[in-house]
Amino acid sequence: MFSISYKSDCPSSQSEVSVHLKFSASDVSELKKIEGESGVCFQKSSYSVPDIQDIAYEIANKHPFKNLELIIDDSVLALFPTQIWIQWLGFGFSLAGYNYHHSPSWELNPKINKVEITTDNLALKKAHCRGKALARAQVYSRELMNKPANVIYPETFISAVKGMDLSNVKIHSLAETQLSELGFGGLVGVSQGSKREGHLLILDYHLTARRKPSLL
Repeated sequence: MFSISYKSDCPSSQSEVSVHLKFSASDVSELKKIEGESGVCFQKSSYSVPDIQDIAYEIANKHPFKNLELIIDDSVLALFPTQIWIQWLGFGFSLAGYNYHHSPSWELNPKINKVEITTDNLALKKAHCRGKALARAQVYSRELMNKPANVIYPETFISAVKGMDLSNVKIHSLAETQLSELGFGGLVGVSQGSKREGHLLILDYHLTARRKPSLL
C-alpha cells in the first residue's frame, strides 16, 4: 500500500484523520464513503481524475484535519502515475477552501486551503505545488466571473489582472481609440453597446532562461 501524509493549519480541523482508498468488492459506479472508528474509506469499482479531485474536496470540507494519513491500495494507485494522484489531490484540497464573498471592490483576494504535503520526494512536492497552482488559477477565474458587471468591467478587469502575481508575464492593454486606429473595428463595434469604453488585454508570456517553450 502507498501512504502519504499532509498537514493543514485549518483552525476548525480534527487533529488526526486517516483515509483509505480501495476498490469496492462489487461493481459500484459511484464513489462510496464509509466512516468508521479507524477513519474514512472511499470505495469504487474504478477511479477517474475527477474522482481524485472530489475525494480531496470531500476530505477537506467534511473531515478537516491538522494531520492526514492517506493510504491508497497498490491496485488503485496503479490506475495513474503517482504524481498525477498527488497533483489532483493537491488541487482538490486547495480548492475546497474557496467561497465567493461579495465585495464592491474589483480587487481579487480569493482564499484557498493551506495544505502541505509532508514528504522528502521532490517530484511529489512539485506535483503537489502544480495542483495548488491550478486551484489558485481557478479561484481567480471564478472571482472574475462571480463579480457583477458594475464592479468588473473592462477598465477594472485589467486592473484586477494587473494586481495578480503572474510570473514571467507582462501585461499590456489597448484603449478603444487605439483599437480603432489599429483596425479592430469588430471589437470596437461590440463595445459600442455599452456606455463603458472597451479595452483589449494583452498577456505577454516570456519563458525563463534555459527552458524549452511549451505549445499552448
